[in-house]
Amino acid sequence: MGIRDMLNKASGSATQMAGTMTSAATAAVGGAAAGGPPAALAPAPAPPGLPATGGPSAALAPIAGISLERYAELAAKMAGCDNDLERCAQVAEAEGVDRATWQAAMDGWNARMHDPATAAEVALAYMPLYQAALSTWGGPRATATIDEYLEMLAMINTDLKEGDVRPVPFEPMYARFGIDAPKWSQISTDWVDTLTRDPELQASFGDRFIARIKELDERWLETHTLPW
Repeated sequence: MGIRDMLNKASGSATQMAGTMTSAATAAVGGAAAGGPPAALAPAPAPPGLPATGGPSAALAPIAGISLERYAELAAKMAGCDNDLERCAQVAEAEGVDRATWQAAMDGWNARMHDPATAAEVALAYMPLYQAALSTWGGPRATATIDEYLEMLAMINTDLKEGDVRPVPFEPMYARFGIDAPKWSQISTDWVDTLTRDPELQASFGDRFIARIKELDERWLETHTLPW
């Protein structure tokens, strides 16, 4: 697994893009969106009246009067809702957004984040907005040491592709490090930025990461146990 694949998995969320990410910024996007309001089990179709998604202005145009910046703000304020749609709706109402408007905005922005034609553009624009909103309304910014970050990534990655594949869900990693999806988005965003700014550190980190993945995969194949 290469360093770009690792950074891609760091972003694992509802806005993951298909294929190899071509930049660290793109790789960080999914993590940012992971803490937002929950998407439907399947991406919702764009609501009636949603602007066409043929160009930049259309892809980032407000939905039901909710701009992407406002959506990011609301999502940050919903970071503690634990994927509870009712609690999200209550937060929206407290912020002056009625349920119908919030539902249309949530469905619409989720649809754009899933549509291959608009996903990269929308998610790349959303990521810094959401991170800024989390810093303002999400309490102290979550941090992790580089060793902790490496272990977090190792827990959610495997080089086993077929057959007896080591399970790599996010929940055990969250529990082990006492974080949740919004905090993970902050940690992964900050470390992706740090690593991409320092090629030497990135190379060293990548080597250590690959070695740790191999260690965990071999342990799984031999014992079907994991050290957490």
